[in-house]
Amino acid sequence: MTSIAVSAFRGIAPRVSPRLLGPNFAQQALNCKLVSGRIDPLNGLELAHASEANVITTMYRYRFGSAYNWLVWASVVDVARSPVAQDSLGRFYFTGDGEPRMSTYADAITGTLYPAAWYVLGVVSPVNAAVITVTGGAAANEDRAYVYTFRTRYAEESGPSPATLVTGKADGAWNITGMNATPANSGAISAAVKDTPEFGQVRVTLNDVFGLAAGEQVAFAGVAGMADLNSTFTLVSVDSVSKQVVVTLETTQTYASAGTWSRLAPHNTTGMVKRIYRTVGTNSDYKLVAEIDPAQTSYTDTVPATTVAQNFGISTLDTLPPLKDMHSLVLLSNGVMAGLSGSQLCLSEQGKPYSWPVKNRYSFAGTGVALCAAGTQVIVLTDNVPQVATASVPEAATIAKIPGDTLAPCVSKRGVADIGSGAVYPSHDGLYVATTAGVRNITEAAFGFDEWQALKPETFKAAFHNFHYYAMHDTEGGSLMVMIDTRQSESAQQFNVQVTSLYPNPWDGNLFASQGGQISKWDADELNKFTSYWTSKEFQLSKPLVMSVAQVHANYEDATLYDTSIFDANTVLLADVRNVNGEIACFEVGRYEIGASAILPVPAQTRPNVEFTLLRDGQAVFSKTLTSSKPFRLDSGYKSDIYAVQIATTLPVHSVKVAQSMAEIAQVAV
Repeated sequence: MTSIAVSAFRGIAPRVSPRLLGPNFAQQALNCKLVSGRIDPLNGLELAHASEANVITTMYRYRFGSAYNWLVWASVVDVARSPVAQDSLGRFYFTGDGEPRMSTYADAITGTLYPAAWYVLGVVSPVNAAVITVTGGAAANEDRAYVYTFRTRYAEESGPSPATLVTGKADGAWNITGMNATPANSGAISAAVKDTPEFGQVRVTLNDVFGLAAGEQVAFAGVAGMADLNSTFTLVSVDSVSKQVVVTLETTQTYASAGTWSRLAPHNTTGMVKRIYRTVGTNSDYKLVAEIDPAQTSYTDTVPATTVAQNFGISTLDTLPPLKDMHSLVLLSNGVMAGLSGSQLCLSEQGKPYSWPVKNRYSFAGTGVALCAAGTQVIVLTDNVPQVATASVPEAATIAKIPGDTLAPCVSKRGVADIGSGAVYPSHDGLYVATTAGVRNITEAAFGFDEWQALKPETFKAAFHNFHYYAMHDTEGGSLMVMIDTRQSESAQQFNVQVTSLYPNPWDGNLFASQGGQISKWDADELNKFTSYWTSKEFQLSKPLVMSVAQVHANYEDATLYDTSIFDANTVLLADVRNVNGEIACFEVGRYEIGASAILPVPAQTRPNVEFTLLRDGQAVFSKTLTSSKPFRLDSGYKSDIYAVQIATTLPVHSVKVAQSMAEIAQVAV
């Protein structure tokens, strides 16, 4: 007896010849769900949120208390929640949309497109050393050192100003002047010169540059003459002496007059205060003297040493804002945040996302691409070898190559998916899993180098959901999605669903996809299923034979689930002559729009069906749409020893059998 039987359907393994595939493997597995062993068609996308964004590159489900909102960006953004338990402000932090930023629930959830507002992450340190003169007093001289800081209403404090050392009478009036006022978020432009300091750049003179830094984004407006300058730019450099900034712009225009500038990520100056600290006696520790309005640039210190000595000390001597090009922000389990800047791993102070000391920066080989948190450790994916950093104590962290001899650079930041204990990511020759213990290629059984390169792994945009890795990727004709079960990665499946981003929502366990400005739940619309296409391996028989009978077991009874309720409702409406002939005053004015009626729109629905196709020597020779699991005859034809079968279905399919006769097919077990 010679027959073909397929059940427990598997996906594709492109590196294996179609004739050498395992009996249940496929040449094609498109829009299929093969989790249960049968062919289950992919359900359609179910709209969850219609955003005002034109395109969504990154989406994030933001939870604050019992409120849930979608945050969206047009750029590649990494979001980290607040390390503060039950944060009453709902703070979150993100990188990738310009310089590192932070926001709160009250700031982010205003208007209709979230996040609506944010601040630059970190608090800028004062740059002016205080000028101090001492007048009066009769006590003995003493030496003092003074510094001052800025502190936001969220208790985020900057690093100190440069210290000022002074000798004077202990009971005198210590007059402090020359302190920086609040860092500016906007101001005026007074000049702009093209092709300076080099061709393709413009040097712009501002009224103030305190608080600005290279890598930050500013918007220019109202410039006369050089209208090309009225746009948003990333600062190339900032000169605090000349109060000039440089931006990249090729223009033939000449500046005439006027113009304003504003930060895209403003400093959090509302409710900010200025703190003044000084040393007491021979103690080198700084103690709080006073807390004043940040716009105030002078203060007279007459506070007795006994009082100051009882005050708390400064705790932000090493505090700095994060580097402006930092990306790939993640939160570790100990409240430390981590980010990447070039070949550096940057760590925040524990529980202080605004503080990124220089001593918490660690170099590694290659350039950083992405991070994934693993407890108090962090996986560092690079364009070289993957690294692991242990950051139990951020100022004493260690970083080293992950054990093993694998050279597995990460070729796509958007292709990285967090699996909790590590990362899944694309390299040149396959999909890798990286944990703190090691790195391994999990797709080498299904994809060789050439087959993997055909997927263009550098274009991957991925998510990890329910142990499955989903990745959109470019093709010669557009894009496809590949899905790999990380527990059974010797095969893969594909989907021809066009989406711009994917997001596994931890709050409800569902996978979401964006298309344009819409966010939809993946595999959710049961009334609009995709047609699944599954093509078997090439079965090579012992000799040429004529295959005459086939049988496909499927859930044909599900075909009766086609929803006719709207058709039925419209039939009732059409029975009312007023809905057909359109008599004047048949309904009150304002009930329907002009040209409209009570007829309900009919949604697009997929009519359930199963289509069987027999391939002989690689060519389709017979097709039939099926309505039951009964065996059916194939058109007679010439003999062949190479056969394959293809199923196109919107119904679950359990098995396929092909044989030479009815008697034989009845004996074929699956």
